[in-house]
Amino acid sequence: KCRTQCPEHLPIPDIMRAYMYAYGYKYSRMSKETLAELELSPDICSNCETCQVTCPSGFDVSAKIAAITPVMQVPNEFLT
Repeated sequence: KCRTQCPEHLPIPDIMRAYMYAYGYKYSRMSKETLAELELSPDICSNCETCQVTCPSGFDVSAKIAAITPVMQVPNEFLT
């Protein structure tokens, strides 16, 4: 349901999985690997002024994307 709401057609469930790896399970390396597989740009939400995604689970999708995308820039030696 999230993916169809995003005008950029981002793979939101996969991005949320990366968020879960980093913040839920403390596996930041797995989070970075997941994001790398998605081949996302670091500024994936820069074209949107307001997120149009309303998560059925109540998550603030834009806040979670903003929190997880910096992981893509962290050198691997600093990740667990």
